[in-house]
Amino acid sequence: MTDRPGNWVSEQAARLAAGHDPAAGRWARGAHAESIVGYVLDKLRELGFEVVHDLRQLGEGNVDHLVSGPSGVFMVETKRWEYEPWHLQKAKRQAAKLARELGIFVTPVICLARRRPAEPYRDHGVWILGRERLVDWLTAQRNEVVEPGRLARLAERV
Repeated sequence: MTDRPGNWVSEQAARLAAGHDPAAGRWARGAHAESIVGYVLDKLRELGFEVVHDLRQLGEGNVDHLVSGPSGVFMVETKRWEYEPWHLQKAKRQAAKLARELGIFVTPVICLARRRPAEPYRDHGVWILGRERLVDWLTAQRNEVVEPGRLARLAERV
């Protein structure tokens, strides 16, 4: 876990690039998208939100962003332009696992860093948003909240 968005993924992308792995370009573009969304989410700290980036989750890889504040708890998966059906299933699994650990509902969100969906919408229980609407949408929600510092304690255990 790190406070810098995309740090873990950026390190992975650099390792792939050094070895001339064909997946290096995809990893680098994904890391860039995560950094963009992380930068947007960090603005929520000024509004009393906790934001954790690159939270490792056993059996699932990493959670791109975990956000908690006065409007609830949100697991944000970043995609550049589009998502696949399996991304929806993964987002729901990650949010459910976090919900069990935190003892509170965690809203699964996929943020499309480079695409601008007209309005936020739900696809099979996962909210889909563009980064331009992400902060406003997150602050407008009204879900159950956890006490401050809870995400930091969760991140320390992982």
